[in-house]
Amino acid sequence: NPNFRFFDLTNYGPSITRLSRFTIKFWVKRKEYSLFLQQEIELSSLHFLGSLNNRQLPPNCVIFHLIDGVYALDLPSVSLSPKHLSPVSTSSYSALMRLSSLDDSIQDALATRERLAAQINTILQEQPVDETPQAEEEAALAAKYLKTEQRVVKLSIKQRDELQASIAARRKAIDEGAKSQAQAEVELESIQRQVEEMMVAQQANTEQIHGQRRRICEELLHIFPIEPTSRSLTFTICGLLLPNTSFDDSDEDVVAAALGHVARLVDMLQYYLSVPIPYPVMPYGSRSIVRDEISTLVDTQRTFPLYGKGTIRFRFEYAVFLLNKDIECLAESQGLKLIDIRHTLPNLKYLLYVCSAGTAELPVRKAGGIRGLLAGKVTPIPSRRGSEEGLADAARKALEHGSSANGGTKGNLNVQLPFDAEPTTSLRTRGMRENRAR
Repeated sequence: NPNFRFFDLTNYGPSITRLSRFTIKFWVKRKEYSLFLQQEIELSSLHFLGSLNNRQLPPNCVIFHLIDGVYALDLPSVSLSPKHLSPVSTSSYSALMRLSSLDDSIQDALATRERLAAQINTILQEQPVDETPQAEEEAALAAKYLKTEQRVVKLSIKQRDELQASIAARRKAIDEGAKSQAQAEVELESIQRQVEEMMVAQQANTEQIHGQRRRICEELLHIFPIEPTSRSLTFTICGLLLPNTSFDDSDEDVVAAALGHVARLVDMLQYYLSVPIPYPVMPYGSRSIVRDEISTLVDTQRTFPLYGKGTIRFRFEYAVFLLNKDIECLAESQGLKLIDIRHTLPNLKYLLYVCSAGTAELPVRKAGGIRGLLAGKVTPIPSRRGSEEGLADAARKALEHGSSANGGTKGNLNVQLPFDAEPTTSLRTRGMRENRAR
């Protein structure tokens, strides 16, 4: 059942509230709203229900909720049994008349109030409005807004000053940075020129070092001549035969002496080529030894002899193996790949040949060295590669020339040998033996 909201008519005056007849209309909607029911209602014809509790109403019954209770229309006439109630005293006629007079007075007062309100509104509309209070309020509000905006402006000015100071500091820093950058560019150009000069000098030094190494290797080839024999891949060093793999059929003293020359040559090459060898060599002639400080060995003895007489065969062969590994290390530093490291003298000759090879002329030996060995130095004779011969070669040739000129006897030579006079020794050189500290 639809329920309609309540409405109050007390504000519409007595011309409405005292009516006893009104029209009620019901509208329904399917597609559009249409009038469903229109009926004239007489308030005096309504049936009082009091309450809707335990009340059976017919279909489509209209119920009115008024101030004093519930009313309805067209209720079935049901005879109710009379209730025996105690008599209630009612108001007298004079009291009812007084109430009616009071109601009339109230209605007249309400009408008078409405008339006075209308007159007051008319007077107010005709008279001009005093806008002074509103203007004063607006002025106070504007002053408040003005103070707020003044604080905002002061804060903005402070922020602007701070930003200007920051920008000035940054501009100063940029100027200083630009000056520093310009100075750095000037210094960089100077440094670049110095670097270019140093690179040129380095290249020249590298070429000189390479030339000196070529000369030294050339001289080492003359000092320690390695010559082939009639047997295949068998060479001699300083006229001493050194086999490649088997030492059983060789003289132990000759092999020890040859290995001593190889040890001396390897020890000098590591300094001349600036390549540290993994297994240090101690060249003591025919009693040379090799040390192994990096391998994991059961034996605590780390020195291995390069001579077979009076030593264990295994230690001698291991020493030869370590010496060949040193030669392999020197060859790899020059970009050489050895096929068989057991070929000691062929590999060493190959290394010296590559290190002394080149198309340019060999540089002249620089002055220096031991002063006693420079005494009586003759005019150098250039070698086949343009290098200067040593003092010993010059003295030897001078002696040979002198002997041939005097029929095999020692003549009056102009060459003064360093060992002709009594040598002068000092505390530093007296009793000195090579590698004695080792």
